Amino acid sequence: MIVQKFGGTSVQDAPALERLAKIVGRSASEHPVVVVSAMGDTTDALVEAVDHAVRGDDAAARETLEKLESDTKSILDEFFGREAPGVCRDITENFEELRRMASAIAVLKSVPAASRDNFLAHGERISSNVAARAMKLRGLPAVAVDSRGVVITDDHFGRARPDPVEIEKRAAEILLPVTRRGEIPVVGGFIGSTPRGETTTLGRGGSDWSAALLGAALGASFVEIWTDVGGMMTADPRVVPDARVIDTISFDEASELAYFGARVLHPLTLAPAIEKGIPVRIRNSRDPDPPGTEIRRDAPSGPSAVRSIASKGGIATVDIVTSRMLMATGFLQTLFDVF
Repeated sequence: MIVQKFGGTSVQDAPALERLAKIVGRSASEHPVVVVSAMGDTTDALVEAVDHAVRGDDAAARETLEKLESDTKSILDEFFGREAPGVCRDITENFEELRRMASAIAVLKSVPAASRDNFLAHGERISSNVAARAMKLRGLPAVAVDSRGVVITDDHFGRARPDPVEIEKRAAEILLPVTRRGEIPVVGGFIGSTPRGETTTLGRGGSDWSAALLGAALGASFVEIWTDVGGMMTADPRVVPDARVIDTISFDEASELAYFGARVLHPLTLAPAIEKGIPVRIRNSRDPDPPGTEIRRDAPSGPSAVRSIASKGGIATVDIVTSRMLMATGFLQTLFDVF
């Protein structure tokens, strides 16, 4: 069994959905569990809509939601053709619920954290339904599964902490029977629920975290993160044009690179899989043939002592030297007060 996670750019339009179906199709014999982010910039649009509503501007919130719905339905028309009306009916219910919620928020001019999470979760709820229907249209036995029934968290809304023990139990009860029937479960990343059934979101890197949590819970052979880059690189290609993709890297090295500016992913979100010895592969959905980068708990040394070089711009180093610092109480405090 494998877990395949597709980011927003990997489900953002009709060609992306086509690529997703092909990638999953060629892995069908490995019993994939598919995790998807919200389509394209959907989450940004939902944040914009809820912010309009909090300011009491119901009209602006509705306008944002109507544009998002129109853009989404255009993608569905292009991909599904004659099947599009049925898929559009499914997502219309989501947008009607969003409009009702936005109107209520605009009246109150405030939104509880739990309601905000429920609002933002619609992006992944829509994308998992669309992705499952897209794969089914291409002959794959895909079925949408509400990840809120599997990814159980605390009630720290906006940055909920998952409960790995309960997730493992729910994954065995809900996801394993689907794969044993020969079907492909498709779940939304980033979202979960409390034991009481309240919708939660996992915060930054939430979809990667969802994939790693499910990979760990299911004992997957590996987790694939499909994005719009070919993997982690020896340097920033915008600075070093001939930078190369790194074949294998350790979890600690990947974490260091992320801290110092590499933005392919947030490695800490991969920790649940890495801790169980499950490798994570970073691959490019636009160019699916190269193997990409594999992140492991430990990785053998490469041909060079340096695995990669990360860089940050806009940083200055100030070196201050003075003999008056010697034996002077409070010197450093005074110095830092200046800055």
